[in-house]
Amino acid sequence: MTCHAPRSHIVDSRFYGGGYATMEARRLFCDLRRLQRWLDVEAALALSQAELGTIPASAAREIAETARLDLLDQTAIKEDIARTGHSLIPLLNAWQKVVSPEAGRYIHYGATTQDIQDTAQSLEIKDVLAILERDAGRIIARLAALAETYRDVVTIARTHGQQALPTTLGAKLAVWLDEMIRNGNRLRNCRHSVPVAQLFGGVGTMAAFDGHGIELLNRFSARLGLAPPLSAWHTSRDRLAELLAQTHL
Repeated sequence: MTCHAPRSHIVDSRFYGGGYATMEARRLFCDLRRLQRWLDVEAALALSQAELGTIPASAAREIAETARLDLLDQTAIKEDIARTGHSLIPLLNAWQKVVSPEAGRYIHYGATTQDIQDTAQSLEIKDVLAILERDAGRIIARLAALAETYRDVVTIARTHGQQALPTTLGAKLAVWLDEMIRNGNRLRNCRHSVPVAQLFGGVGTMAAFDGHGIELLNRFSARLGLAPPLSAWHTSRDRLAELLAQTHL
């Protein structure tokens, strides 16, 4: 049998994918949406730089107006990624072909690849956490209702795989409810601590931002709805480790 549309990852499986990813999550992590998110971050950078006089306002406006994946040659981007092995430069190359030379000079001005991709990933994480918090809230509400409904329904408890003393179904449900409330608290903590911006330049010194590094970071972060970090986190991935640990429910 010939497979005309190979699906080698479990989340894309026709048969098992529903157990590992929802359509909502697939849309969130769609590679086209990810490229558009990178463009959005680049546009936010340009607009913030223009506010500080680092780049011309006219260039920033043009950058923001053309930060649309549908304006770019996606076939060329794909081929350039295969040729260069770089994830972001092919997107920027395609973008520069649809803007004026003046605006093209200021695309990605002073930033490094990880500034853009880490910030975009934080936006993804923020969206993921919103979905998880919503779903956790629904589960908590349902468990609370069931625990109340079945608070007096007697059932057999088990220990060592055998029947033991009586308990109530409501008591069992209350244990699950208590756990889910803790999970909900963990998700809220992640929402406040994990999704932060990244804008420190190639080696984390902000040297390319004309002395406006901190102010630029603050404006850039606020424009994207992210918190500004205290320092570069290019090599500090503890926030992502926290996210993985706390969302492994």
